[in-house]
Amino acid sequence: MQCAIPIFADVSPETYTIDVEDLEKKVTDRTKAIIVVHLAGHPCEMDEIMRIAEEHSEFLKKKPISEAFNMLGRNYRMTEQQAAIGLVQLKKLDRMNEARRKKPKR
Repeated sequence: MQCAIPIFADVSPETYTIDVEDLEKKVTDRTKAIIVVHLAGHPCEMDEIMRIAEEHSEFLKKKPISEAFNMLGRNYRMTEQQAAIGLVQLKKLDRMNEARRKKPKR
């Protein structure tokens, strides 16, 4: 997967995670990976993303996500410092989720 060309999908204005409607327009049979970002405790719509991947890309249908990451040659393990920050942030998760739930819909 060297020399891959990234294609970016828009984000949803409500969740700030990947917009699955835009993603569906951009995934083709040449797509080798979909990299999603879960934001502020709000996960992406993974069921929909996996459905899109399986419907539109033979490569993604055959390769589990972990194999696709390994093919990229990346190591996504956290450093001790990142883990320490993450643990502190987890203490705030309930409060942040509650505030997000109370935020009015656009």
